[in-house]
Amino acid sequence: MKRADLGLGWRSHLLACAFGGEIVERDDCIVVRSPSNPSYYWGNCLILPAPPLDSDLARWLRRFDEEITSRQPESTHLAFGVDAEQLPGPLPSWRVAGIDEFDATAVLTLERAGLAAAPTVRDTPTLLLRKLDLPREIDLAVDAQVAARDDSFEEAGYRVFRHSAMKRAAEMQAVGIAQWFGAIVGDVLAADCGLIHDGVLGRFQYVETQSEWRRRGLCRALVHHVCRHAFDTLGLQRWSCAPTRMTWLSASTAWSASPRSSRIGACNADRRAIGDDGGLSPRRSPMNKLSLLPLTLLLACATALAVDTTDTAPAATTAAAPDKLGAARAHIKAARWADAVAELKKVNDTRNVDWNNLMGFTHRKLVPPDLPAAERYYDAALKIAPAHRGALEYSGELYLMKGELPRAEQRLAELVRVCAGPCEEQAELKRSIERFKANGNKHVAGAY
Repeated sequence: MKRADLGLGWRSHLLACAFGGEIVERDDCIVVRSPSNPSYYWGNCLILPAPPLDSDLARWLRRFDEEITSRQPESTHLAFGVDAEQLPGPLPSWRVAGIDEFDATAVLTLERAGLAAAPTVRDTPTLLLRKLDLPREIDLAVDAQVAARDDSFEEAGYRVFRHSAMKRAAEMQAVGIAQWFGAIVGDVLAADCGLIHDGVLGRFQYVETQSEWRRRGLCRALVHHVCRHAFDTLGLQRWSCAPTRMTWLSASTAWSASPRSSRIGACNADRRAIGDDGGLSPRRSPMNKLSLLPLTLLLACATALAVDTTDTAPAATTAAAPDKLGAARAHIKAARWADAVAELKKVNDTRNVDWNNLMGFTHRKLVPPDLPAAERYYDAALKIAPAHRGALEYSGELYLMKGELPRAEQRLAELVRVCAGPCEEQAELKRSIERFKANGNKHVAGAY
């Protein structure tokens, strides 16, 4: 079973699991392990390619023990995801074993063209939307999340859980694959959410509003702001956005939700599974799960894109997050390659995917070019985010400069896969390869 063949819901879920975790492709399933967080159900699970049969219970219990419990004794739960469009049949043996089931859900995906106009908010004239400065503002976020928690969560345990989740979010932000955003009213963080991405596909991480600030459009405005940032600043092509209906499967009481709005613009449905945002919540009792839809906290996405055109309140103020690579980008735009390299070295954000990609690009453009250094930086960028479209395109062009056509064509094949349709990076690398071939399989100076 291949990770690349999963539906968008599961693929986007695994973006977070891959950070510090283990994703193993087996013939019969995909194994997800999180050694640093063994009690997180959907970070320690088996993803099945088809709904199980009732007679399959013993086999899958054995496989879970082989892949999860025997390696991580702290993982005392059972969690099985299913990457399929249809529900399993009756599973009485699974029920007796304490694993219950409900029904499937369609995961909605949003592309750039489907994003509606910016929504407005009500009764909140000082609303500011901005990226949070992690780790400095972790406590601000955790306090807001604890205040917004469901009544079934015990406060002290939930605070520990969310602090751990936000610490991990800060670590992911440091390497350029995640960011956290807030809707701030005065000095209060009224709503917050995170995003994680691989350079092409993005996904929300936790979306919540404090109870006293609900029904004003804050969460809708925040999610729209994050979507716009993802498309315009990060260059993402697609969001795994929200389900049309939400249930999850459990041996005891769990969350269930209906859509807040069906007016979500030009979204596409992927009727397969989707995972949650990052950790086992400290509920009152342990739960075993078999799921076509693990718990998701993307409730606000549909509402964020369903703009109420009768709403006449002023729009929220948006604070642009400081771009520490902005000065380097300005040098690059002006073709001041040596200045760009100097500026990037000054920033020295070696764990950031975009920093590495820009370092590769500028070293390739130097006169004379430093191709070995460029290749090291592109490799570092792709190690952080294997689907980063810019690094895939530019490293392909680097291989053409080195006369390595097969490796350039391999990068083009990877772009075809990650773009899942036409994209600028794919088209540019294809043109570069065509020029290379038209020149007798020789590098065309200044062509790319």
